[in-house]
Formats: sequence, structure tokens, C-alpha cells
Amino acid sequence: MGEPVNAFSIGFHEERYDELHYARVAARHFGAAHHSKIITPEEALELLPRLVEIYDEPFGNNSAIGAFFCAQLARESGVNLLLAGDGGDEIFGGNERYRTDRIFGRYHRIPGIIRRGLIEPILLGMPDRDGEGILGGPSDISDGRTCPTRAASIPTNSSSPTRRPTSSPPSFGDN
Repeated sequence: MGEPVNAFSIGFHEERYDELHYARVAARHFGAAHHSKIITPEEALELLPRLVEIYDEPFGNNSAIGAFFCAQLARESGVNLLLAGDGGDEIFGGNERYRTDRIFGRYHRIPGIIRRGLIEPILLGMPDRDGEGILGGPSDISDGRTCPTRAASIPTNSSSPTRRPTSSPPSFGDN
């Protein structure tokens, strides 16, 4: 069998942005020769003027920092051509923010009257480990206080709630 494929990964000191663990798992699974480097905030900041010069046009995506250091690591390892995997998180929903967006997207499909009139008052009344409501308000379960909920928009008669005209832009808040 031939030589193992080289895999290059860049990590960051801030754990929230560091995905080197997953890169190591993938490289081990595929039998790749894994090369990695952790970039400090100082190195990233020092690179910015050079990135501006390299791109020669406005570019507002911080992935350029990792891509630059990844190419540099490859070059230092004798590799001068890379196939990048940038964008896999967006396609496969790998980052926490994409899972969070999906959860909130589903939550906001629930009619607002049910969210505000039923679900949120229940969640506001549920205590967390500190006795506070899990959504930030004091719990009426732990100490008998009334749970401060937002006023629910529940119609007082049998008519249905007013609907937005179809020409209005979508709302990203409560419906």
C-alpha cells in the first residue's frame, strides 16, 4: 500500500474555537499523517496586515486566518498543494451554533400563543440547580414566589389571533 495521506489542521488556544480533537479522530480513522499547529491570539493579530495585502479586497471571514496558517504548515512539511475542507461545518451542521439555530428554528415554528402562553411560563417556573428559573426568572416552585412571565397574547374571545400580512418581512423574534 502507498504512503498515508497528509492531513493539516489548525487549532486555537480558545477551546470554543478549537476543533483539533475532531481532526485527530478523523485523521486516525483514515490513517492519515496528521500535522497540527495551535495558533495564539498574538500570531493571529500579527497576521492581519499581511492578510489584507494578500486578499487585496474586503474579506470578512475569519477562516482566512486558519487557512493561511494551514497552508504555511503544509509548506513547512514539504507540501505545496492542498485540498481544503473549509465549509464542512456549514454543510453538515457540525458547529454548536448550527445545532442551536436548528433547535430555535423548530421552537419558533410552534405558534406564538402556545410558546408564550404555555411553554415559556412552565419553563420560567422550573428551577435550575440554583433555585432560579431555567430561563432566568425566579422559580415559583422553590420558594412560592410568582414567576414573572411576559404577558401572553391570548385572545379573550373565540376569534383567531391577527395574522401578519404576507408582504411583511419575516420576524426573527417572537411571532
